[in-house]
Order: sequence, then structure tokens, then C-alpha cells
Amino acid sequence: GILCAGGGRAVFPFFPLPPSARMPGPPAVLHKEELGRLDGYWRNASGEGFTVLAGEILGDDGTVVRFVRQGPGEFAIETGAQDEFRCRCVARGQLVWSDGDVWIRSGTEHVASAEEEGGPSPGQLQRRSAVDESRRRIASAGGKWHGVLDVKPSASVEDVKRAFHELALLHHPDKGLADGDAATFRAVQRAYEEGIRELELAAAAAAQAAQPFSAAVVARPREGLLVAMNAPKQELREAMDHWENCLDDGTAPHIPDEIEQMPLGEVVQLLREGKCIPVDVRQPEEKYSSNVTPLPGAVPLGYLSVLKSPEAIVRQVAELHRRTDGGADGRHIVCYSTYGGTSGNCAVVACALTDVFGFKSEAVCTLENGYLGWKKWREPNKAVIEAMPLPL
Repeated sequence: GILCAGGGRAVFPFFPLPPSARMPGPPAVLHKEELGRLDGYWRNASGEGFTVLAGEILGDDGTVVRFVRQGPGEFAIETGAQDEFRCRCVARGQLVWSDGDVWIRSGTEHVASAEEEGGPSPGQLQRRSAVDESRRRIASAGGKWHGVLDVKPSASVEDVKRAFHELALLHHPDKGLADGDAATFRAVQRAYEEGIRELELAAAAAAQAAQPFSAAVVARPREGLLVAMNAPKQELREAMDHWENCLDDGTAPHIPDEIEQMPLGEVVQLLREGKCIPVDVRQPEEKYSSNVTPLPGAVPLGYLSVLKSPEAIVRQVAELHRRTDGGADGRHIVCYSTYGGTSGNCAVVACALTDVFGFKSEAVCTLENGYLGWKKWREPNKAVIEAMPLPL
């Protein structure tokens, strides 16, 4: 049925009345118990109390039942209803509040505009409802980028961009809501950046996997540290474990304190000249918000993957070895972590590249002050970064 009441037009969801609640015959005044029954239907449907001042119910058979009731409550309908109430009114059921006129009989028809009475139009009500529903869904996504964007983890880059565009139209502070929606939009933007980055990395890994793969390092020499990059998983892990033990007892060929730290200014100049390949050793949980975007052309080699799951990153290492001729082509391989320093993860990965995977030690270094130092420089120098060539 369709419910109409005096005072202000607005769209309002309502629990459909069963046949037993329809009033046959001519218009009549509803009794108190009948009103209570209607109120019960609304409570069952929404968990909220339903109160009205005056109105009519139009039955499916065309009969009209008039009633009068007064009651308190957040959802009381009065002439010139409050904007907060109107924001929560959505055409879902659909029932339309009006001054005795029935404006809608199904979800496919439209309600006459309420702008003439100073309230929001039905289109504005629906937009606000969509914003509220989207905000609740994003808040419950647990920070997962695909949950925030409402796409599958296997979504394409185009799907992610499309989802971001749609959510930006809803939540961007400049897109229509008077009070803005900056916090939700930041969550959407962060999810977009993380999603694009993850999909691009996955695509790059898939492209590498499709290429013929051969050993980049010969079989291990006499000291027993170097390992062939096409070695089986177990052999890779054993080699890495053996190297870690040597690092702990001080017998490894290189230790983190010996790795050169390159100042940011020198790294920037090398990037501009195409003479540097950054290596991002940060863990996934360190890449969030403004920390997502890596240095230009960076190779992702997560610290824990290098040490504990070398089979997961050995293809990237082999490709880096091929591109740089093992560090003999004159370019610098600059490892960076979040904070940098000789005691940071970047220095450990730099040692692993030389001791386990055979890169020339003079080509491998770390970024002084790490990613945070780069980020501080990056903000006022975006034009310089855009002009940097990506390393071959």
C-alpha cells in the first residue's frame, strides 16, 4: 500500500502491509489498536518507532483510510520536517509522504519535487542515502583496498579506476555535500593507490614469469654462500639460512655497517641521469597513504621475502641481475627501507644481493634517511620526478 500524511513531501521506506491490515469500505477513522498494529509492522521492519500526526492509507483496492495520531519520537512527521529526517528517507518500499496526494506506486516512478517547500528534492534524498550507505560499507571494509572500492581482488586496473571515479563523485568534499566527506574520500583515495600499485606489481610479475628463465648466477663457489637463481625452493632457503647464520656470527663477506649510504641529493642526480635502479625493501604494511608510491622504477624486494621466502622474489632478482649485468654496467643499485640507516632492512638486503645472489658490492648501496627522506623531498619536486626517465 501507499501511505500519505499531511505536511511536507518526502520519500519514506515502509514495511508492506499484509492483506489483513487493509481496510475495506469507505474512509473511516482508525482505532488506537489499528495504529498500534501499523506501528508494530514498522518496528519489525526497522527497529525504530513509527509516529505520525495525520495521514491516509491508500489500500491496494483504492480505498482510503483516514487516521489521526500524535506521538513523540525522532521520526515524527510534521509540517516542514527536519533535514536530518529527510536525509534518511529513501524510496525503497515505496511510500510517499504528501499533503494527501499519492505520488508514487512503485520504485520506478518519481516523486514530485519538495523543493517548493524548502526541503531537498527526491534526487537529493537518494544521493544522500547513497552516500550514507557507501560510507558505512567503506567503514566496514577493514581497510582492504578491494573492500573499500567494492571490487574483487582480481579486478582489472580499469575496474579499479571506474570504482574510484564513482566513489569520488559520492565522497569528494567538493562534490555536493555541505559538510564534506573528507575522511571517507581519503580512505577511497588510499585504497585506489594501493589497488593500482598491487595490480601493477602483479602484472609485472606475470610478465616476468612468462619470459624464458635461466640461471643468472653460476653454481655456488667454494665458500658455499652464492646460489644459482634457478635452484629449487629448498636449496634457495637453505642458502639464505646459511648466509643469515654467517651474518649473525660475523663470518659473512659483508655486514650492514660496511654498505655505502648514498645521500639523497646524489640519488636524485643519478635518477635524473638514468644511472640508478632503486630497490624497495619495505614490507606491504609499510606502504600506505602517502607512503604507497615508490621511487621511480623501483624493484620491489620485500625484506622478509628475501630472507624467508627467496623463491618468491628470485625472478625479480634474476631480472635485476640481467638488466645490470650483475652490477657491472656502471649503474648503482640503491636499496631503501622506510627509515634507512646501516642498521635498517635496506642494508641487510644489500648484503644479501652481494653475498647470496652475486651482485658486485661496489654497485650496491642504500639510501640515506630512507623513504621518509625521499618523501619529504618529493612533495615540492613533483615536476622533477615526472621528468625522470624510468631505468631500463
